[in-house]
Amino acid sequence: MSYAQVLILIISTFAFCYLIYSSTGSVSAEGIEDYVCCEETIYGSSCQFVEKDECAEGFRTAPTQCKDTSYCELGCCYSPDTGLCGENSPKRNCQGTWVDDASCNIAQCQKACCVLGSNALWTTERNCEIESGFLGLETDFRQEISSEIECIFLVEKDDEGACVLGSDCKFITRGECSGRNGDFYKDIFCSDPSFENDCEAKNHKECIDGKDSVYWFDSCGNKEDVAKECSLFTGTYCGLVNGNPDCKSVDCTVDGKKRKNGESWCEYEGTIGDGKDVVGSRHIKHICYMGEERIEPCQDYRNQICVESKVDLGTETFSEAACRINQWRSCLDYNNLEDRGEAKEKCEENPDCTTKGVHIDKFNFDLCSPKYPPGFDLTNEGGARNAEMICSMGSQKCTVVYVKRVSGWKCEINCDCEDSGFTQQMNNFCTSLGDCGGYTNFAGETTDDGYRSSAGQIDLNQYKKYARNNPRQAPAEPGSLNVLIGGPTGDSEFEGDYGPKNAMGVGGIGFVAQVVSLYLLEAYTLEMAISGAATYGGAGVGSGGASAVLGSFGDALVGVGAAMATASVLSMAFGIDYVTALIISSIAVTSSYLIWGWEAVKAFGIYALIAMVVLKYVLGIGKTKKKVIDFQCLPWQPPTGGDDCSKCNSYDPLGVP
Repeated sequence: MSYAQVLILIISTFAFCYLIYSSTGSVSAEGIEDYVCCEETIYGSSCQFVEKDECAEGFRTAPTQCKDTSYCELGCCYSPDTGLCGENSPKRNCQGTWVDDASCNIAQCQKACCVLGSNALWTTERNCEIESGFLGLETDFRQEISSEIECIFLVEKDDEGACVLGSDCKFITRGECSGRNGDFYKDIFCSDPSFENDCEAKNHKECIDGKDSVYWFDSCGNKEDVAKECSLFTGTYCGLVNGNPDCKSVDCTVDGKKRKNGESWCEYEGTIGDGKDVVGSRHIKHICYMGEERIEPCQDYRNQICVESKVDLGTETFSEAACRINQWRSCLDYNNLEDRGEAKEKCEENPDCTTKGVHIDKFNFDLCSPKYPPGFDLTNEGGARNAEMICSMGSQKCTVVYVKRVSGWKCEINCDCEDSGFTQQMNNFCTSLGDCGGYTNFAGETTDDGYRSSAGQIDLNQYKKYARNNPRQAPAEPGSLNVLIGGPTGDSEFEGDYGPKNAMGVGGIGFVAQVVSLYLLEAYTLEMAISGAATYGGAGVGSGGASAVLGSFGDALVGVGAAMATASVLSMAFGIDYVTALIISSIAVTSSYLIWGWEAVKAFGIYALIAMVVLKYVLGIGKTKKKVIDFQCLPWQPPTGGDDCSKCNSYDPLGVP
């Protein structure tokens, strides 16, 4: 372009500006009186500074600029329905809340970053709530973000692509690349030929945390596209199959059995229930999670038990397991209830309780004991004291009663307490209270230091079978929530009397009652025999006076006395049951009467009385003596010394720490 052309262009520009200025000045100067601020024009516009003829009828006008009128005053219009704010909005047009602040410097109009999934919006908090609700998202309004650019970058920073750092390339996010001052290329792999590097595409496959599918990786270790689609909706995810990344099932195969993802089940270190849990055993919960079996041990010392239930899915079942508190304390507390019927009912209702007892002649009882006996921590003084206190509830004495007969001393009451059967029953009760008595641990090692019995020892090998892992073991019952919540809980020291010793007293009362009744019966028999003798003597001296006074009643009394005295003699001398002896003696007395008459019956009674006195007071027949059989229930003691000394610290068939 020549200088002349440039000069012409400049002159033309000034001329054009002058024309515009002259035109505007002419309108302003000559026709200003015809311009007004129309509240609404004939064209439907509001608050326009136009000629009068353009104003709609019925609306206000003013010969001034609209911003200077009351009806067209500019301010901020805030809409609670949308959360949006309109700056420089006429008051007349505002459908929401109008504020006399044209710049909208109010709290409701303050903007920040609204995160909407993978997008971001620079808007107000109210508008963010509305937009989030429309998309079904939680409101994520970040007031700490101070600018719209920062807000947009907040979501774009997670975009993935190639980040070129000189001759190096990494497939990372925009945010990471920005932090390294690299050049970012969205959705481009580092193996792209346009980049000068040695990264070879699709070199190997790998799994990525948080991703279901299998992905290709280049030779430089950068992620690329999907190699194999896996989806949790179809029951697969990326995992190692035969050592290689592949679509793996979310279900599990455990010991040859298929388990659904999310399914849980119980396993036990030996037999459980009925007071048979072995020393040191633990309940274990298993879970199938994303194709892997996980183990969650319940609380140690069987403070928790693993319970299981099954849901019927039609063609198969789905098991659900949980570790819950073992309510064994409640079982012992029930024995303190005065109402034995109530105690029995509560014991039967509680799934963690069972009834245990000992039944030997007059020595018998039934008490509520733990179905899953607790373990004891003997490593501290408090635990050892608890163990001794609980186990001592199984320490009892059985009183054996001997009665002297013609043939010598004969055992009459609780005779079987002297046999090993007494030790067996007492030890079974003892072991049901906790880790007490002679028993086995989960390793199959038995010791007999946990009990002492004057009735002899028992073979503890019988308990070893309870230490074996039993895959057919029925799981513990979940139980009723009301029963489980209603029972006593807490770590009490068990200072109260839980009932077994009182229950032992039942046998004692039975024994005392029998012995007392024996002496009362003998005393009554002696009295009747004396009455019969007096009657007999009176008849001889009084020339039938006694018969005249007593008549037939006196004869009957003589017969009864003779029969009872004879029965007492038979019972004392030969140990015959008194009822049986009374039947025999009654037959003998009746036969004597029929053969020889009342005189023979009276003589029968006198001789029986004399025999009873001789047997009882001269020969000592009928005397009793007692022998106390003692059983002591103590905490179970582990084996000492040998190769098994540290086995409890390392051995566990289920691998539970």
